[in-house]
Amino acid sequence: MFKVRRLLKNKGSLGNLMLQKMSSNAVSNPIENSMKKKLEESLNPLVLQIINESYMHNVPSGSETHFKIVVVSELFEDKSLIKRHRMINQLLESELQNGVHALSIIHLLLFSPLFLLYTT
Repeated sequence: MFKVRRLLKNKGSLGNLMLQKMSSNAVSNPIENSMKKKLEESLNPLVLQIINESYMHNVPSGSETHFKIVVVSELFEDKSLIKRHRMINQLLESELQNGVHALSIIHLLLFSPLFLLYTT
């Protein structure tokens, strides 16, 4: 984790944004917090970024209905794209059935070209 944090710290605004999200302690975001807890406990991610994109949609202020998740986990190794996607959907099944309207998932393999793009 230290290597990833050091990589992100030196990589400009996207890296800084990812670090802020990784270390933020959201107080009043129960759905986001629930998703974060489930993903952290089940996937032990090297990088986890949960972005509430609800503000970009026609929903009341403070809504938790539209999310983007960026996750890097060693558990994704040797799993197809669809299997990784299903893993996350199964973990977040309760949230998807109870208020989350849209979930965009970017699940990356450790040191894949896209992982390197996100961290460089």
